[in-house]
Amino acid sequence: MRHSTRPALYAKVLLRVAVLAGGCAALAYLAQPLVKDYLDGIYRRTESPSWQWLFYFFSENREVLIFGGVLLLVIPLAGWIFRPFFKEYTDLIRTGLRPDAAGPDGKVTLPRRLKSLETVLNEVGAELRLSRYAAREAEQRKDELVVYLAHDIRTPLTSVLGYLELLGENPDLSEAQREKFTRSALNKAERIRLLVEELFEVTRYSLTDLELDKTPVNLSVMLNQLAEESRPLFERREITVDLFLEDLPPVSADADKLARALDNVLHNAAHYTPPGGMVAVMLDSPADRARIRLSNTGADIPPEKLARFFEKFYRGEEARQTATGGSGLGLAIAKNIIEAHGGQITAENKDGLTTFTIRL
Repeated sequence: MRHSTRPALYAKVLLRVAVLAGGCAALAYLAQPLVKDYLDGIYRRTESPSWQWLFYFFSENREVLIFGGVLLLVIPLAGWIFRPFFKEYTDLIRTGLRPDAAGPDGKVTLPRRLKSLETVLNEVGAELRLSRYAAREAEQRKDELVVYLAHDIRTPLTSVLGYLELLGENPDLSEAQREKFTRSALNKAERIRLLVEELFEVTRYSLTDLELDKTPVNLSVMLNQLAEESRPLFERREITVDLFLEDLPPVSADADKLARALDNVLHNAAHYTPPGGMVAVMLDSPADRARIRLSNTGADIPPEKLARFFEKFYRGEEARQTATGGSGLGLAIAKNIIEAHGGQITAENKDGLTTFTIRL
């Protein structure tokens, strides 16, 4: 309803108030003698002193009884009187909630007297738009992941079938050739297994389902062990790994899940460090909190891509174009696990050096 209709609205309401007030006054005036005669008649026919006193009281003070009756009549009529006001506001709210009510900037505009409601509607609308955008982004990344995984699984699967066909169709192969083809098929099958396992990681390490079995954990020992287990991967890519680990007091953590998170970050460094590059793992405790920093050499990363590192299903271009890239879940899983421990993980890139910092 526009501002130009406000005088007409006030006039309509005032007219209804005048009609109601006049009607109540007329009703009270006409009702007095009728009520008095009715109560006097009951008083004369009543033999009980208590009831006689009650009817005598109302007969002498009949204005109280009439006022109560008029009040009972006025209460429901008040809704009729102020209905134009209520209708105006409900119409404005209904208009503001319509999908096409927002302007080009996505905001709803209401009259000044409804400014607080306009603010709430715009805040809710902004949250809904962000949620829809995030849902579309997640769905798009999932669709892309299906395409990437289909390609990544099909390639090693084709190789496995090819090696098995060679072994089955050529019984005269030498022992060395059989061992070579069998090992190649096994390596390709292991690649398929890892890809399939990554598909289940989101559910297994979902924040809502994550339960921690905390025990004292020596981070220095854990990082040493993880680096040693990953050494073959680094050696194949001729990557140098340096450890700078302080001997800190144990932290309370779920050893298996924390190891999984750190291993994900370590493997991410292995995948994105170019051959001949360097990875450094550092452990210290500034401000009485354990801090793990893992740095690796590589290409410069734009800030907009760096900000998406911990999104589920996000993979860099290098991972999409090689067989080493995972499903884009590793860092998202690591973030969930670390935050479930009350910690935080961040990433930064400067001069081709990418550093992940974990605080526990």
